[in-house]
Amino acid sequence: EKAEQTESDLFTGFQNPPAEARPFVRWWWNGNRIEKEEIVRQLDVLHKAGIGGVEINPIAMPEEADDMGIEPLIWNSKEWNEMLRFAALEAQKRGMLTDLIVGSGWPFGGEFLEEDETIQRIIVHKMPCSGGEKLNENLESLYRQAVSALSHSYGVARSYELVFIRLVPSGIQSTAEILDLTETFHKENRLELEVPSGRFELVYGILQRGNREVMHGAPGAAGPVMNHYEREITRAYLNRLNKGCICQVKCLI
Repeated sequence: EKAEQTESDLFTGFQNPPAEARPFVRWWWNGNRIEKEEIVRQLDVLHKAGIGGVEINPIAMPEEADDMGIEPLIWNSKEWNEMLRFAALEAQKRGMLTDLIVGSGWPFGGEFLEEDETIQRIIVHKMPCSGGEKLNENLESLYRQAVSALSHSYGVARSYELVFIRLVPSGIQSTAEILDLTETFHKENRLELEVPSGRFELVYGILQRGNREVMHGAPGAAGPVMNHYEREITRAYLNRLNKGCICQVKCLI
């Protein structure tokens, strides 16, 4: 009898599952052009279809879409946060769950970031050279050659600087054979060198800052990608979110 009761309960559960067992959907807030009436209408449609919850995802407005004259709200602003709270309350009234992504688009970032908070990377480039050649390079020329060799540059860096530059013999047998030109370059802000006899590669690395923009970021969360690898920068980004929109809805999501 106990087994029969369990099977019956299981079947009943499938007929009317709790919200956490129902499908969830990603709820795009295109361009943050949102209105209360439309929020209610869409939640009613989703609830009627058996959806258990939504993940709110603010995203850039598709260029080809009609904005219907609705003014965009700025992500994490007072007005946007009030609309977020309204949506979470309306979902709760329908027995639905609400979730929220950390930012907007991908990877996360925002126009409010300082330059030293933006994503960084080092691009490494090699230039073959032979004895007797005269090298005359500055930072801009080295950077231009390194970027042109990339398969994907993502975008124009907000700033860049030389990290290292070395002359490496072909067929090198020991690191002692490497000629480190980094200090000389930084003193002169350029490289002027007659290559010694033999075949070499000029190997250098350039640090880029802010070289990538948020893809499809909504107003307020577009701009450069943040440096996710720095603990304090990531924590500051999350704290900004916590003091804003999360503070409005922490008991609802």
